Amino acid sequence: MGNEYTFGGWHATTSNPLNVGVEIRIEWRNAGSNTEIGRTPNLTPIPFGSYSPFSLTATVPVGADTARAVYAIQSFSTSPLGDGTLFVDDVSFAVVPEPSTGLLVLTGLLGLAARRRRCA
Repeated sequence: MGNEYTFGGWHATTSNPLNVGVEIRIEWRNAGSNTEIGRTPNLTPIPFGSYSPFSLTATVPVGADTARAVYAIQSFSTSPLGDGTLFVDDVSFAVVPEPSTGLLVLTGLLGLAARRRRCA
């Protein structure tokens, strides 16, 4: 709880004009009670003809112990939406490392390098 997670990836469409809509969000849940604790606002990135990135970062709310990363393709509407082609690649859902963790690792590596120089 309190950790930040990023849901992201790459997407593209060959449809011209743009015939697809996309919405991404993170739904935070409590697995024990099978209830939704909260969700991020919907983000509606626009896919282009070449792969472009999409990303959403959010903090885990208190009481949540699982999440749903949602990438929804809006294909239920009428023309011009609803009949396009969409490609999605390299999707991930990962914890954002804390800055202090990276600093601690860097300090340790610098200490090892200094020790190695003194011993050589």
